[in-house]
Amino acid sequence: MLLIVSAATAQQSEQLIFNETIHDFGTIDENAGNADFEFTFTNNSGRPINIVSVAASCGCTTPGWSKETVENGKKGFVKASFDPRGRPGYFNKTLTVNTNLNGPSIVLQIKGTVTNEEMNNDVSRLTASSGSLNMRASEINFGKIFINRPAALQEMVLYNSGNKTIRVDSVLAPNYLKVEIPDSIPQQKRVIMKVTYNAMLRNQYGFLSDKIDIVTNDENVPVKSIPVFATVEEFFLPVSSEDADKIPVMSLETGTIDFGNFNMGSTVERTIKVRNTGKKELAIRHIQSNCPCMIVSTDKQKAKPGEEVKITISWKSEGKHGVQHKAITIYSTDPVNPVQRVALTASIN
Repeated sequence: MLLIVSAATAQQSEQLIFNETIHDFGTIDENAGNADFEFTFTNNSGRPINIVSVAASCGCTTPGWSKETVENGKKGFVKASFDPRGRPGYFNKTLTVNTNLNGPSIVLQIKGTVTNEEMNNDVSRLTASSGSLNMRASEINFGKIFINRPAALQEMVLYNSGNKTIRVDSVLAPNYLKVEIPDSIPQQKRVIMKVTYNAMLRNQYGFLSDKIDIVTNDENVPVKSIPVFATVEEFFLPVSSEDADKIPVMSLETGTIDFGNFNMGSTVERTIKVRNTGKKELAIRHIQSNCPCMIVSTDKQKAKPGEEVKITISWKSEGKHGVQHKAITIYSTDPVNPVQRVALTASIN
């Protein structure tokens, strides 16, 4: 996908020459207000052009652009205004630019890392603790990240509230989590730990949990275990009106399944059909249930236009009693609605 985006951008960049298509804000303060950047371009198309629309991939980014006609050889702009409030950690957002030129949309990208210096400097707010080590939170939650986008970064402030230096002997983490931490944390001092999550290496969709173990000489709690959470999805560019009839479309037979009444200890099976009502082959990337009591399988992973995929759900009721509410989440290559959820209910006697 990244190769396709690069090729598409290059094709139209011969007509519109941007000063840059990727802007890195670096580190920005959460309390410093919006971070703004203006992408400028030169019209090299040989005729006057207009920017028809600019679509941001997130409501946190407000786009702006040249509203007047840009004559050949003249300059225009696309502006990105990113709101960092409530969004600590790494971000990577896109702006999709549509013009009245023939050719694909142009994709511009902004990225950076949001920090909160006021909170980080106020050690009284670091209320989570593990032995002599204090933190803002006892876990790291990356939120939504993408399997086909650059690795995401989170920073965590670690404060040594003890009266001895904490030595970091080793860090144990899976290979898709890169941890950068100083070798030691002096008493009454704070340091920054950086954690990078590579979802491509993780190679799994859905809500995922991991942990980082920091082995130290802290007498109180020598091994600091920090849970890491993320929801991994696939990133798709916005679909233009011209391409709306050229994409796969995942259409669920129903959004809810009632398993009815059954006895504890038994297993009940239901099926649901997913139809590809689009014009391109649909792939089911992953199906995740929110309970180990669910076993989910499919008769195939891909469906051509007009074909169906049958999903079988087996509900094992050991240890469950009363009215139950569960769900499965389906991840697909439908670029408009790639993640869809099916609610499951049952009454177990």
